[in-house]
Amino acid sequence: EPTGEPSPKRPRGRPKGSKNKSPSKAAQKKAEATGEKRPRGRPRKW
Repeated sequence: EPTGEPSPKRPRGRPKGSKNKSPSKAAQKKAEATGEKRPRGRPRKW
């Protein structure tokens, strides 16, 4: 029979923590490299 929390559960969602503290050169280069504006995330299914 389960009694409360037998094992520590993993927290849901994205882990907190600073992803990028300073703007890197790679991030700036990638941003300007894309010619056409594309929506983020999963591409639409046609």
